[in-house]
Amino acid sequence: MTRHGEMITTAGHACRVPIFAPVRRVGRGLVRQRVESAWGHATITGHLGQRERDALDSVCEAAQAWRPESTGDVTALVDSARLRASLGWDRWKYSQIRDALRALRAAEIELIIHGERSEWSGIITHIVEAGDPPPERVGSRSRWRTAPPVPEPGRTSPRDGMMWEITISRAWIALMRRLQVRYPAAVFHMRYGVSQAAARFILSHKPGATMRIDTVLDAVGVQSRDRARARRELAADASLMATAGVHIDWAAGVMTTHPAPETTRPAPETTRPAPENTRPAPEPLAL
Repeated sequence: MTRHGEMITTAGHACRVPIFAPVRRVGRGLVRQRVESAWGHATITGHLGQRERDALDSVCEAAQAWRPESTGDVTALVDSARLRASLGWDRWKYSQIRDALRALRAAEIELIIHGERSEWSGIITHIVEAGDPPPERVGSRSRWRTAPPVPEPGRTSPRDGMMWEITISRAWIALMRRLQVRYPAAVFHMRYGVSQAAARFILSHKPGATMRIDTVLDAVGVQSRDRARARRELAADASLMATAGVHIDWAAGVMTTHPAPETTRPAPETTRPAPENTRPAPEPLAL
């Protein structure tokens, strides 16, 4: 399972414009909504929650290689076992990861930030699987306490996973390059979506930032009628939020960010040099 101290690189604007609902499970069907923010506005058709956000950010973290496409999109080569380990073996099945990736591909988003128009059809535009589907391993904590096996050179189907080619749209890549932020992987392990959305929002600001709790809840899209429930869920996740660097002072009614850890992983690049004294990553698969 991912260590809570590891840092995940993501698009800062998406932390501040609530494209992803502050819940872990979203309803079925298509919903069209317009979300206003000081950073711009987004028109979203589809259903995206914090589980989809977890999957997207984990793809960027777990990618072993990146390949730019002629369209401006970028394709990530991902070992499915490594991706599931990042999200948590005891919390995700492979079928749930596929569902999240398909939701990211199906959603249509028009995002306008600072007056600049950017249209995309899906955050993920293409998914290719190579190799036989890996067996489900529900409750496999004991076997997967350590990192999943690294594929041998030339293998396209690791012993305990398969290789995925996941193409991320140029619009999302542009957002990551415009305002890039990092947050601890402890956010993946929070129980409630509102806790994840609130943590991502406030951690996208400078260390030491302090905001009213209601200000944060309003920013991530929590309706007034849901505030009491949201506060109970924040309280249930308070210890993990503190681990992630977000402290809640209930007496003052504020959230404060702690300084980010000094040790972080480098942000994902479209080309990544092979580390010394390690096995080379598999060659990119043909689309």
